[in-house]
Amino acid sequence: MRLDPEADQMIDFRRRSRLPPPPPGQTRRWFLEEPQLFRHEFLSALTDETGGQLIVAGSSGSLRDVFVKIVSEFKTRYVLTYSPANVAPSGWHPIEVRLKNKKGDVRARRGYTR
Repeated sequence: MRLDPEADQMIDFRRRSRLPPPPPGQTRRWFLEEPQLFRHEFLSALTDETGGQLIVAGSSGSLRDVFVKIVSEFKTRYVLTYSPANVAPSGWHPIEVRLKNKKGDVRARRGYTR
């Protein structure tokens, strides 16, 4: 059964992220009705899947500290790109990024779809 494009994307993401399914009829609004699930489960899975990091400010008073952390990490990052060769023209293609000397943290998407 095909739903609207937004719902299809959500379902496709959920399949790959192993999140629990929303109740019937709640596909498009589940994240508004379950803000804790959205914040802790969906956003964590989304940032993990795409190579990001979820940073939650506990209060408006901690926004400055969170912003300083984000800027600090942004200044010490590297961006790698590549053009794949000899891969299937469509489908899911996993990516693995590792450090040779294991000094540092790697955040990378798990793969891509062509």
